[in-house]
Amino acid sequence: MQAEAIILKNIRFLRKLKELKSDYMGRELGMSQGEYSKLENGLKKQWTGYLPKIAEIFEVTFQELVYNDTTNNHFQSAHSGWNTEDNSSQNFDKSFYDQLIFEMNEKEKLKSELLLSLSQTQAKLKQKFESIRSRQHAEANLF
Repeated sequence: MQAEAIILKNIRFLRKLKELKSDYMGRELGMSQGEYSKLENGLKKQWTGYLPKIAEIFEVTFQELVYNDTTNNHFQSAHSGWNTEDNSSQNFDKSFYDQLIFEMNEKEKLKSELLLSLSQTQAKLKQKFESIRSRQHAEANLF
């Protein structure tokens, strides 16, 4: 089974296990019920970016969501104790996961860079504000 199909199957399985409706999932992910339905059915492009939030909604780790196959009896009987080391059900394309992890790492890197940039911009703005404020204060003292 392809990796994408297994992940989508996991999402559908967990949503039903948690008794969550697709409109709820859509709202939580910032999309319509129809868009969520497309995601769950593999028809939405760039759906992998939603995986961390989906894992959070289902209260599972990212690894539990993507590295397990719901057809595995262990997975179904003890979803809170999923075994990510069990490779018997992982007969799918590893390159998909490598790409997925690469994309997630890139997003984290971009977030870090953005936060640093925002922090630097905030410091510069604070410095300018203080400069303007002290100039205004000096001008006020002249009169």
